[in-house]
Amino acid sequence: MTRDTRLPPVAIGLALAAGGAHFYAAPSFLRVGVVLLFLTVGPGLALVGLLHVQDSLEELLLVVGVSLVLDLLVAESLVLGSAFSPDTCMPMLMAIAIGGALAHVMLVPEAEP
Repeated sequence: MTRDTRLPPVAIGLALAAGGAHFYAAPSFLRVGVVLLFLTVGPGLALVGLLHVQDSLEELLLVVGVSLVLDLLVAESLVLGSAFSPDTCMPMLMAIAIGGALAHVMLVPEAEP
């Protein structure tokens, strides 16, 4: 399986856009849209590429499922640690998305011409 070169930049772009909208108090309609899009597909988009899934529908469902599970795990761990805050949760999810995208670039080989 070769690397899909579109996924890591999209995951990093979503993470940075969501972080910017969240931390710099963008208008609420824009902030809600960007942050929800990131939370729905961002963390999983970077990590599902490491699974070498062949079917695009299966990959899409895994992206959404993995993203929601990671959102839940991060939030739950912060709640159990009595440290929950959106200002703490968002950077952790951004780090997961960006780290997964970088791992995708480093670990999955490129297509040979």
